[in-house]
Amino acid sequence: IQEGKLRADMNVVISNNPKAGAIAFAQQNDIPAFVINKKDFSSRDAFVENMLSTLEQHDVNMVVLAGYMKKIPPEMIVRFRNHILNIHRRIVDFIKRFYT
Repeated sequence: IQEGKLRADMNVVISNNPKAGAIAFAQQNDIPAFVINKKDFSSRDAFVENMLSTLEQHDVNMVVLAGYMKKIPPEMIVRFRNHILNIHRRIVDFIKRFYT
């Protein structure tokens, strides 16, 4: 995105880890950043609702999972069906080797 190779906007960053590099990146680039950790909610439903409402409040239409190692809530899959991309580090490395 920063290099102009991808026409997209990063509307929000969400992580369950306050020390995640993505949170620091967002803060340095004036992108709203939120730490949403399931452990901080009284129920699974409250956690999922908070995550979905945060995404919707920031007009997200594509969810990119970077380093996300948790089970994706079914409600998120339904809400963002065909609009979820997992860019796991090993997949990125494989694609770079394959196409370069």
